Amino acid sequence: MNKPSLGDSRKNRIAAIVSARMNSTRLPGKAILPINGKPSIERCLENCLKFPHIDHVILATSTLSEDSILADHTLEGRVKFWQGDPVDLISRYLGACDHFGIDLIVRVTGDCPVVSPKIADFLIESHLSSGADFTEPRRFAVGTNSQVYNVDALEKVLRIMGRAEYSEHMTFYMTNNPDVFKVNIVDLPDEWIKDYRLTLDYREDLEMFDALFKKLEETGREATLLNVFRTLEENPDIPRINAHKTLVYKTDKKLITLLKEKTRIKNGDKN
Repeated sequence: MNKPSLGDSRKNRIAAIVSARMNSTRLPGKAILPINGKPSIERCLENCLKFPHIDHVILATSTLSEDSILADHTLEGRVKFWQGDPVDLISRYLGACDHFGIDLIVRVTGDCPVVSPKIADFLIESHLSSGADFTEPRRFAVGTNSQVYNVDALEKVLRIMGRAEYSEHMTFYMTNNPDVFKVNIVDLPDEWIKDYRLTLDYREDLEMFDALFKKLEETGREATLLNVFRTLEENPDIPRINAHKTLVYKTDKKLITLLKEKTRIKNGDKN
């Protein structure tokens, strides 16, 4: 498969693929918990439908029966639905790509109710123009960003490794192998980066989002990136609700060491 380029981007089918499950240990059923009256996953999907360049938005969950309920949250069929491997996220994504004929993935995790179309557009443009295998921002407000992957890069991971045991942390398979994949780390405009936690993983995150969306509704603001930042700046009590929570994959040194070891493609396996 040839790498996409900006000039021939419409020859490639691009999908925003949103991964979600119902079995969160820290916040069970978080995908369908209401944020100011609307399920969290639906807020995420609504933003993904605003991504430029996208042919499809796909909600990708597991084949486990408990996750079938997510089929009821595809925004009246505007979002495609896919069920795949319960553990190997790369296999799940590639199954969806094979089924819908996708060449380029914009990866979004379903716990991001304010994921930014503006950032996604910026990343897609940079990815296509650079000829990269993988693109992500260097710095961002947690929960606003997405990532871009070539399908053939993820296919190569499985071809070499057989199974991506830790592909919940899919990024490591790219960034830990810069000699195998062309990794494109981009700098976002400064005004798109703030030190807020905008991801849903704990009860405090849910309380923060509920307060945020109530305030957005009160002020008549759409939940765009800059409107979210403006609202949080004007109401500092809201971001304080979950500011003490951290990202495990960035703070757990044992996990980071394990991921670096397990996602590394050894010299003899690179072809």
